[in-house]
Amino acid sequence: MGGGDWLRRLSRFELKAIVQKLAEAHGEDAVKAVAQSVASSSTAFAEATAAETAKTSASPAASAAGDDVPGDAATAAAAAARAPAVDQGVPNSATRKRHVRDSDGKQQQESGERAKQGNDMSGKDAKPPSSKKVKTKKNNKAFDMDFFAQRHIALHLAYFGDGYRGFCAQPTVPETVEEHLFRALKKACLITDRASSQYSRCGRTDVGVSALGQVVTLTVRSKLASPLPEASTIPRAKSPPPKKRAKNTDGEPNEEMDAADDTAAKAAASDDANELDYPVVLNRLLPDDIFVLGWAPAPSRDFQARFNCETRTYRYYFMARDLDLEAMQKAANLLVGTHDFRHFCKMDVTNVKNFVRRIEAAEVIKCDGAHGARQMCYLKVCGSAFLWHQIRCLVSVLFLVGQRLESPDVISALLDIEKNPRKPVYDIASELPLILYESEYAASDIDFRYNAEVLSELRQRLELREARHAISASMARGVIEFIDERAPVKDASTAQLVPFKTTDACVPIPSDFPKTIAGKPGRVQKSSSKHVKLFDRPLCDSYEERVGRMSERKLQDIKDKHGWDLASDIGSDRK
Repeated sequence: MGGGDWLRRLSRFELKAIVQKLAEAHGEDAVKAVAQSVASSSTAFAEATAAETAKTSASPAASAAGDDVPGDAATAAAAAARAPAVDQGVPNSATRKRHVRDSDGKQQQESGERAKQGNDMSGKDAKPPSSKKVKTKKNNKAFDMDFFAQRHIALHLAYFGDGYRGFCAQPTVPETVEEHLFRALKKACLITDRASSQYSRCGRTDVGVSALGQVVTLTVRSKLASPLPEASTIPRAKSPPPKKRAKNTDGEPNEEMDAADDTAAKAAASDDANELDYPVVLNRLLPDDIFVLGWAPAPSRDFQARFNCETRTYRYYFMARDLDLEAMQKAANLLVGTHDFRHFCKMDVTNVKNFVRRIEAAEVIKCDGAHGARQMCYLKVCGSAFLWHQIRCLVSVLFLVGQRLESPDVISALLDIEKNPRKPVYDIASELPLILYESEYAASDIDFRYNAEVLSELRQRLELREARHAISASMARGVIEFIDERAPVKDASTAQLVPFKTTDACVPIPSDFPKTIAGKPGRVQKSSSKHVKLFDRPLCDSYEERVGRMSERKLQDIKDKHGWDLASDIGSDRK
């Protein structure tokens, strides 16, 4: 291949990129040198093509008479030399169209000949040849992200989880929130695939759990021409360090550098005004119960939604009914601080060996609206990170306290791992009232942009959802009032009125809802009328006992995956 052949085989996007890089690195002189190289290469190619054409045209006459090339061949060669150079390996659009027309003409001619032969054989019964043109398939090229500018951004998501099997996409689990999110991202040509998008999520919500404060970070296509920001020194830590002021060589604050940083930030904000409106693009492709509220430029490619999140806040909604809210708050206060929460989670010894977490706040709050037994409340829990099913386990125990079945001191007993190394058996609360309400980041890292039109449209959709559920709740209340107006049933043995049974106040939505009993749909599993104290119940195996029963192969797999030597950690407890 000649020195300039590779240039002719490049696309115009690739040539443009090469020219821009040469101009930035070596100046305009280098660009002119490239242009001259391309021009000389095209001329040399044209001359070679003309010589080859002349040789081909002269070959029949030369082989017959052995004389020089006749005048007509020379004329053809000169015309070929004057013609623009065409890469024969990659025909241009005009050549492709001519080939298609020639092919269509040949097909129609062959079809006409076959029809003529058929008419000769069958006479008048033969059908005339079809005059329809043959349709050619369009050459749909695959989307190539390299032709576009890219940037690292954060998306603020919200969704109702009652119709999905969790947030995280899994190969064997359909209908997850992430599955729909990536489907929309690919359809909008914002990413090529998940592996190359540097994707990170703030939280892994379980099946049925909703979110208002879910945040994901990823690299997407940008409308701007600016490149990605360079990798910064932001560590992948849960609490990133505060932004430091610029300093000069003497170690003193440099006001000029600070002003330059502020100018760059203002310029970036101005560019963001001309950026793609990511919420608008994605909300058109997402289901009605998944929506993007806003977006923000990430400070660097190292920024991750998971590791740079400082605080996560969950809410768990429930009806007050006859619960002792003061006792629940007293028990919730014992959760605040740094503790080992292995008795308040679903223990996964293959992926977690440290069960120490810190809870910043735990409050029982009343909602505005109805009062009395129909008073709506929620438990607010704030912390840096949480274990698997931790919030639902906390709520289940707090409900026992609110029902006056356990004292608030049971929280302290469950947190005392040395005294009680085994977890008592108890059911976890339902997932439906749980929502990831907020994810907080440092103000210097994330500044979300919210579009008023997008929020207004989403508010209308949420009002419709609220109206549907309010109507359904009012209909259920009407049926309850109808039943309450009827006289209670008389007990034949005592001739006394039997009062109606009320719903268990501890579990407004039972943890097993809507499971069936004995194949009867729509029936909720009945709970035992006699409560058994938590530490009088059967106990689960301790962490050390679970690790001690692991095979050598399983321990080696964990060591290869996480680098943990669990056998050495438990020491002599291993059997």
